[in-house]
Amino acid sequence: LSDGEDTASLVSGEQVLELAKKSEINIYAISLRPNRANDRQRQAFSQAEYLVNALTRETGGRAFFPSSIGELDSVYERIAEELRTLYSLGYVSNNKRRDGKWRRIVVRVPSREGLEVRHKIGYVPQETFLLHESVAVNVTLGDPTLTPVDVERTLKDADAWGFVSTM
Repeated sequence: LSDGEDTASLVSGEQVLELAKKSEINIYAISLRPNRANDRQRQAFSQAEYLVNALTRETGGRAFFPSSIGELDSVYERIAEELRTLYSLGYVSNNKRRDGKWRRIVVRVPSREGLEVRHKIGYVPQETFLLHESVAVNVTLGDPTLTPVDVERTLKDADAWGFVSTM
């Protein structure tokens, strides 16, 4: 949720877009439109609108541009409905290189009335590094000072302890 204008970022829009392309997430963005038409014509707002649209298009998500705060409830309802009815498809690429280079994908489906297909337009193959050791080691990647008790508490907070403790 944003007013759209970037006023304090430490990274550029291009860096954010590259990170989004490497992630395995769908971005749903809500950008409140300025009330005055003059504000909407400013270059900073146009750049922000472009970035929001690029982030959501690249990740298979969706952008919403409500005109007022009063529209937020319906936007949240639409996002929740979409997430409830979302299908995930996967495939295994014949290209086994994990070179970190962007790969475009094409999704073709027969057209059907009332069906909207939205998807990521590509992906970045990467080497797997999480879960190459114990779960405890991976949990401590975020904070190396965690004790075994802290790791257990963290896993319980994430409702993962029951599964992990049986491994």
